[in-house]
Amino acid sequence: MSALADFWSVHLAHALWQSTTTAAIALLLIRAWPNASPRVRHAIVSLALLKFVLPPMLPLPTGLFSAAPPVPELRMVRDAVSGTDRRLLVILMVVHAAGIIVALTRLAAGALRLRGIVARAERRGSFLVSGEICVPMTDGGAVLIPRSLHATLSTAELRDVLTHEREHIRRRDVTTGKLQALVAALWWFHPLAHVLVREGRVLREECCDDALLSDGLDAAGYARTLLRAAAFSTGRTAAPAAAIAESPHTLLRRIRRMAADRVVPSPRLSRRAVAGLILLALLLLPGLRVSHANRIAFDHATRHAIHH
Repeated sequence: MSALADFWSVHLAHALWQSTTTAAIALLLIRAWPNASPRVRHAIVSLALLKFVLPPMLPLPTGLFSAAPPVPELRMVRDAVSGTDRRLLVILMVVHAAGIIVALTRLAAGALRLRGIVARAERRGSFLVSGEICVPMTDGGAVLIPRSLHATLSTAELRDVLTHEREHIRRRDVTTGKLQALVAALWWFHPLAHVLVREGRVLREECCDDALLSDGLDAAGYARTLLRAAAFSTGRTAAPAAAIAESPHTLLRRIRRMAADRVVPSPRLSRRAVAGLILLALLLLPGLRVSHANRIAFDHATRHAIHH
């Protein structure tokens, strides 16, 4: 168990400081660039979350972290781990594993709850009506409308809601949300991972807004539809569904964005944006170098430094 804790601690420590740095850079970029396409900002968030699950020793010459000393010569991590009591490392590893199990159990429970809601919902043509939800949502296959909201929507408003949720289905946003939630479950103790996941949810809503507006939908009428839908929200969403409005704060942000004259809805990524994202990935996703004398990251020199 002690040897496993050594391996876990060194790996987690290297992954932690690289992922934290990447997440901070990503959040800084999307905050400093609020008028950028939500597709661009969502791609930046996705790159940052991908960094959390990539091996921390994945070198490429383009990588930002290749500028650091190679493993195991990076003393910052070796000194931190070697100075920690072995029993404490074992305890921390067990707590980490237990937290992952709890987080994954919650995700599974949410998926089962949503499946039950879909199974009990009443079909109305191309969508389902349910009294167990408070905002329109999709599970990736079916569109669900709250029973109370459905009774108040006009034909045009219902069309807007259905179009929004079908855009989530077309974009496979529920699958994307599940994958990002899985990253947050594995890194349940890391606040920036959860911030990135929440930001990703909001940006996926903005992407759907852009798709509708770029097709000529009236922005004012669409905003009124969003407000009407949000009025029925209790602030809780049946995970892992994609809901039309998760909170008043994020909804207000979306409406303000739609009302801004400087924002032009973009249904797809431009070539310049794709090139910039590729460059960002080449900078942020590669990990640390492994020295020529030590091809295996957790070699005798590393273990000697830990135990001595």
